[in-house]
Formats: sequence, structure tokens, C-alpha cells
Amino acid sequence: SMTVPPGSTAVLSDPTIVNPTFVADLPGDYVAELIVNDGNLDSTLDSVTITANLPSADLELTKTVDNPTPNVNDVIKFLITVTNNGPNTATGVLVEDLNLPPAGLSGVALSFFGNGFNPGTGIWDVGTLLSGQSLTFEITGTVTTTNPITNTAEINASDQNDPDSTPDNQNAQEDDQATATANPPVAQVEADLSISKSDDIDPIVAGNTLTYTVRVDNAGPSDAQNVVVSDALPAGVTFLSTTGCAEDPNGVPTCSLGTISSGSFAQYTISVVVDSGTIGTIQNVASVSSSTTEANPGDETATENTTVNPPAPLTEICDGVDNDSDGMTDEDFPDLGNTCSAGVGVCQNGGIIVCSANQQSTECDAVPGSPETEVCDTLDNDCDGQTDEDFQDLGNTCSAGVGVCQNGGIIVCSANQQSTECDAVPGLAENELCDALDNDCDGQTDEDFPEENDVCFVGLGQCENSGGFVCNIGNLECNAVPGLAENELCDALDND
Repeated sequence: SMTVPPGSTAVLSDPTIVNPTFVADLPGDYVAELIVNDGNLDSTLDSVTITANLPSADLELTKTVDNPTPNVNDVIKFLITVTNNGPNTATGVLVEDLNLPPAGLSGVALSFFGNGFNPGTGIWDVGTLLSGQSLTFEITGTVTTTNPITNTAEINASDQNDPDSTPDNQNAQEDDQATATANPPVAQVEADLSISKSDDIDPIVAGNTLTYTVRVDNAGPSDAQNVVVSDALPAGVTFLSTTGCAEDPNGVPTCSLGTISSGSFAQYTISVVVDSGTIGTIQNVASVSSSTTEANPGDETATENTTVNPPAPLTEICDGVDNDSDGMTDEDFPDLGNTCSAGVGVCQNGGIIVCSANQQSTECDAVPGSPETEVCDTLDNDCDGQTDEDFQDLGNTCSAGVGVCQNGGIIVCSANQQSTECDAVPGLAENELCDALDNDCDGQTDEDFPEENDVCFVGLGQCENSGGFVCNIGNLECNAVPGLAENELCDALDND
């Protein structure tokens, strides 16, 4: 016997062969040419067409998944079932898993019957499968994704002819290839946000700073996107600042907190001043929102009540404020605002009375100048409370000139301010007169009348008297006075 491929010609030239046998490995028409040689050169050529019908096994592959809609972390099982629908036994059967392990599964485990499995090629060696027999190959794993999980398998080989499919041709329309898909439900993106609020001082005295702390928690399961807190401050407070907001320091009435991860939280603070006239209870309400769907509505609003007490009456201090609330400011400091000075002499500067640093008294805000060297200028240059103390004769009387030219004055500062001088100015000299004065201011008196005080006589006889030359109204004359005439007597004297 011999094997002839389809479409080939087998030539038998051996005359001893009788009833030759052909073995066909595939179905189809075969042509056999017979040459009959009787030992002579002549031969007879003949041919015959032989139709070969080989044994067949109709293999069918199905694939299923035990849970077509699993959740993440569920364990699922893909089942590959190979069935031989006959009529003959199938041998050399191979099954290939085209995407092993399936994407989206972790911890993949295999269970199979047959001759073994090659993980490098993904081929399951089924071996022999009797007509009507089925074998199952299992793939088990844990779901790690919300995306579809697909697994495809195909008959890779068989020794027998399959009348309705061809192995290993990746034709999904044939019954020797099948696909199963698990579709995990897409999880809804939700976040469970809750908000809480607290105050740092309660009760608080009006006029003081109050700080609120706002906290937003996300219990998941998803991250909360675009989280915003709305907080309209109550009446009776004045906003100061926030910390922790995207809008810092102006996070009121809204504060953007961005994304809060599942299981995490974010918080920020709001600082306000409680107005001085606020008394009683103030209520602050805050609410949170997000672009992510709220999983558990109902705890997205928080309220904080704070008791406000009036300030205790205060003693008036010097600070420009009506501390004792009597409608007057700094009334216990009546000198406040008056003019004042600091320093003496040229160091003295002016200012006004202001509140002292301890707010319990007042003080002058003037700053004294710097002292200098004392000079003669009627000023206290060295700021020691004395004026021109280095010039002891200052103010004493003095004179200038002689005779009638002499004039009086006082000692004054010189022009260069480094010494003193007399401010007297001598008079103008005149012609010398006989008047016991130094009229020409040369230090001499009546020097032009040398006869002054000389002896002189006036009268005759018994009337003659002596005297001296003296000045009289500027002229020189004899001050002798003649005696009185008497009746002439005969006495040798000139009595008359």
C-alpha cells in the first residue's frame, strides 16, 4: 500500500503488485495511473479515479462564566467544554485559550482533564475524546476591574476531519470557537460627606475674637470632587479671616476645599470679632456640597450656637476709648491735648499732652533738643537752666569817654558772642570853658584859663578887698567884693 496526497498521481510499475491499496490522509478525489508491463518494451497505461471518504469527528466547543455580572473582588469561573458529536472517536485533540489569563482577573487557577496544559502556549492537550463524550477546562480568578472580562477558546487541532469547522483558524462563526464575557456592574461614584462645626470660646464676651473650626469628612466609597462649604456669618459679628480655603483670607461665605479622598477629611477656620453691642446667642450654620453624588444625604449641614455676654464695666484709661461706657472719652485725664514743652534753654521743644504707654497717666510728647556750648547771646545754649553764666560781668554798669563826653552804659555781649563789652557811647567834645568841666574831653579841666585861682583885688582905698580868679558862666573873673565907702576921715586912709 501507499499514501497519496489529494490531487497527486501514484504510478505503479511493479508487475508483481496485484490489487494495490491506497491510503488517503484527507478526503477527496485521487487519480491512480496504472502501467501494466508484460516484460516487453510495450506497456499499457490506464488510470482510475478513487474517491476517499475519511473518518470524521464533529468537535464542538462552548464557553460559559458562572457569574456573568460579578462585583469587584468576587471569584468567578470560566468553563470551556469540548464535546465530540461523532460519529467517530476524535484523537489528538488540542484546545487553545486565546487570552489567558483574562485581563481583569487576579490569582488565576486552572482545572482540567486530559494529557496536560502548556501555560506558555495556552494549549490544553485533551487527547482522545470518544463520540458523545465531553470534557471541561476551568479558569478561576478574582475580579479586579469594573471593565468587561472576556475569555475566548478554540479547537487548535484534531486527527479527524471536522465536517463543519476548521481547527485554529480563529473563525468565531464556527462551532469550535467560543467566547464568554463577565460584565461587572459599573459602580456608581458616590461620596458620603458630613460636616461638623465648633467654636473656640463659649460663652464669649462681646468685643473679642471668635474662631470657628469647620470639618468635612468623606466616608466614601469614592473621592469627593469640588467640595465647597457655604457659611453665611450670623448678624452681630465682623469677619476677620480664614485659613485653609482656596479663597484665603476671604473664604466667607464660601470655602473651596477641592478633592477630599475617601476616608479622609479637610477642615478650615473662620475668625470673626463679636461686635461690642451683641448680646445673647449667635447661630452659625454651614453646609457642604460636592460635584460627586451624595451617598447618604442628611448630614451635610452643621449649626453652632455661641452665647455672647456683655463686657464688664471698665475703669477709664487713657486710650482714646470710652472704657467705662459713660459717653465720654479719657475724661479722667483733663490735661490731655494741652500744650507742653520738654527741655530748657535752646533745648526746649513744644508738644502736647498725650496718653502714656501704660495708659494710666499722661505725658508730654515733646522731645528736647541737644545742648550746645554756652555763648554770650542771652540764651541758655548748654541747656543747664542758666543764661550766659560764663560771662560774669554781663549787665554791670560801665562808661565811655572823659569829661563832659563821658556817658554811662552796661556790659553787654560782644558781636562775636565770645566775650562782653560796654555799650556806652562817649559824647562830642566842645570848646573848653571856664566852668570846672572838661569841655573838650581831653582829661583836663579849664586848662585854657591858667589864672584861675590866682589872687586878685577890687576896690580902692579902704574899699579894696582881695579874692581869687574864678570861673563864672564860662568866664574867668575875680570873686573879690569891694568894701563899702565911708566918710572920708583924716586918718591917712582913703575912707571913701
